[in-house]
Amino acid sequence: MANESYEQFAKSLQTEIEEETGIRFGHLSEDVFAGIVICRNELDEPELLGKQKSEQVFTYLKDQAYINGKGKIEDTLKEAIKEKTLTFPEEFSDVQDQLVSVIKEHTKDYQIRKRSDRHVAKVKEKILENEDFRHLWDRIKYQTRFSVHFDSNQLISACAAALKEKLSIPSIKLRYEKGAASISKAGVVIREEEKTYEQHVDGHFAVPDIITFLQNETQLTRHSLVRILKESKTLYLFERNPQLYMGDVAKIINSTKRSFIVDGITYRKIGDNAYYSQELFKTKELKGYLKSNMIPVEDDRSPYDYIVYDSDTERRFAEDCAKDPNVKMFVKLPDWFQIHTPLGNYNPDWTVSIVENGNENFYFIAETKGNILSESLRPTEQGKIRCGKKHFVALDTGVRLKETTSLKGLYD
Repeated sequence: MANESYEQFAKSLQTEIEEETGIRFGHLSEDVFAGIVICRNELDEPELLGKQKSEQVFTYLKDQAYINGKGKIEDTLKEAIKEKTLTFPEEFSDVQDQLVSVIKEHTKDYQIRKRSDRHVAKVKEKILENEDFRHLWDRIKYQTRFSVHFDSNQLISACAAALKEKLSIPSIKLRYEKGAASISKAGVVIREEEKTYEQHVDGHFAVPDIITFLQNETQLTRHSLVRILKESKTLYLFERNPQLYMGDVAKIINSTKRSFIVDGITYRKIGDNAYYSQELFKTKELKGYLKSNMIPVEDDRSPYDYIVYDSDTERRFAEDCAKDPNVKMFVKLPDWFQIHTPLGNYNPDWTVSIVENGNENFYFIAETKGNILSESLRPTEQGKIRCGKKHFVALDTGVRLKETTSLKGLYD
């Protein structure tokens, strides 16, 4: 039985946590941005922004009077985020959205979605019969099947070459640290620190079953895996660190195999009777929260009266479409609209029709990621998008799948 408002409850809870744990809410630390992922390497490992650049962002916010010397967030920063006027130096333009996202996590109170804010978007049934909508939907609605063709010998050679080029396994080391600390009113201070390292050269390990492990991780045959390991000439690294070797080998093989699968995939349209019916808009509910991830669509260019968005990039894309008179129809594709790929089902973000010069229509599937640079996306995401492009080529209806962060990207 609640005896206080949501707002008062959240405020009291925050005060209790601050008093009992010492955590400072509404403050940014110098290293708060260090964990932002810039891109991922061939092993699907993240490259992070890092502590030094995080400190540069912190200093910039302090110089702009967005935070005080202790990192407390000022109202000017909250207002800049609300009005979308917050900018960063040019070198941080690629991670603008991630920086804002981290700041938002520290500026808002606990986000409690009230049941009263939950809303089911209504279908505008007259739009489903609209000629512009039907022309767009008829171009994208059909389903396909895929088949994969590649030369297994080429895959084995490619995996072996990738292992030879990318695999680096250091010997196991024990790290010893010794130091002295002093405690004062200012806190704990390390007065002296000494580090030594000792390398295990003559270590003895229980050798695991590498072939069975790799077979489970990669779904390749034992014969193929033996050939890959022999041709790579990297087995000497196995002795240095068996567990690390097996894990990295599996990642490199899967990355190479993923590329081969996508390169060798072919889609074909199943037939005229296999498609996503417009009736699904009526039978499948679209739910969201009015104050956090829904914006209204007031005209007749989208089948729902609200767009449910997943990110600030999607929200801006929807707002731009609504303002642009050249956009004849824009649809945030529901999660039931799926393209089958060997990497898992793929749900594109948008379908859009644009008229140019008053009489020529262009049809797009838009993939609106916060950062569309291929190195910033996970390899699986990259592969699904590439499969999606081949799917629409197979439909041969004049629709192009384009990766973009804005409506302007489609025009470009």
